[in-house]
Amino acid sequence: MDELDFRVNQLKKLIYEDMNHPKVRILAQQITKGYNTNLGKARAIYNWIKQNIHYTREPDGMDIYLSPSRTIELGRGDCDEASSLFASLAGIVGIPVKLKVITQDQKVWSHVYPMALNSKWLAYDAAAPVLMEKEVSYLDSRIYDV
Repeated sequence: MDELDFRVNQLKKLIYEDMNHPKVRILAQQITKGYNTNLGKARAIYNWIKQNIHYTREPDGMDIYLSPSRTIELGRGDCDEASSLFASLAGIVGIPVKLKVITQDQKVWSHVYPMALNSKWLAYDAAAPVLMEKEVSYLDSRIYDV
């Protein structure tokens, strides 16, 4: 297991733990109420995160992981928090999710975002300035099951 695998496993631990958190479970049901497809639910979750979680960059040299429930409380986070929150909310309502970690310079794994299975795997990167279901450019990637 390399450093990236270790870091993603830390995120996955937070994702799984908060799938049982009452606040996160209730929020998942509220956000997706009235949507009957994975596509509709994933879009509703993405839109909620974009509207309610303010992107906040971590201090240089620090990589802090907040739980999805803490991210909701604070209303802020970076790509790690947006990804783990999306994955927890989606997992609660039965949407399969993967995490995609990318590098843009092949030196540093610098960004993570969730992929949700609808009819195909689509990106829901609420922490980047891209449209829903679109991806930022990258040179290499690793995909992790959640």
